[in-house]
Amino acid sequence: MLDDSFIWEPWPIDSLDDILRFEKRYQELVMNTPDDWMPEAGFMPHDFGDGSLCLMGRGHFKIMVEGVVTKPEDVFVNWGCTQVESLVLHSFIGFESCLYRKDSYHHRIPPIVNSLCQILDCALDKLPLNENTVLYRACVYEDRDDFSIGELFEPGYSLTTSADATWRDRSVNRYIITPLGPECTHARAIYTVMNKANEYQVSFLSTAKFIIRGIEDWGMRRRPFRWRRCSDQFFIA
Repeated sequence: MLDDSFIWEPWPIDSLDDILRFEKRYQELVMNTPDDWMPEAGFMPHDFGDGSLCLMGRGHFKIMVEGVVTKPEDVFVNWGCTQVESLVLHSFIGFESCLYRKDSYHHRIPPIVNSLCQILDCALDKLPLNENTVLYRACVYEDRDDFSIGELFEPGYSLTTSADATWRDRSVNRYIITPLGPECTHARAIYTVMNKANEYQVSFLSTAKFIIRGIEDWGMRRRPFRWRRCSDQFFIA
């Protein structure tokens, strides 16, 4: 039987090597997993197909460490982040973003994910405060759309939005957010440090809370909400 017990062991992260060590073990686990494995065989309670921890099998963290993250010109390090925080930020705005969505795990959250999310919050908190008056999110299928007006929503993960006011894709649901001012917002303007693919990314700390203030029709589906949050306002349309 394959041993995946390391996935559920405490995994503190103090250095880049701590992340790479887990990634290497996870890749070895993936490579040794039979293609025809069955859940009843008792192999993987974390589920390789859940779109979250399985991202560690791609080897992207090692690629990033060998690339810009350890270079003196790394933008996040120059902004005051540690190398570990920079690596986490690069993965968060890259192909590994789903790793940080705690609601994307089908079973329970592996300890290393909790460690990565803690680092992400620390890294985001070092980035510029959001000064945009309106933010947008093009929803993915995991995003909730069953809110009630007046409901308090606490994602528990870093909600990612865009400051791009030209976004108009009516084929998907969207959130429209009206943040509080920079003196008390939980939103961090990542794009002012690195604007990857012109996405104008603004992400909230995982402690953000929102109150739905309205629900409107949008495009092809019923679209939720307007939120106002204790620290930021969030309007979902």
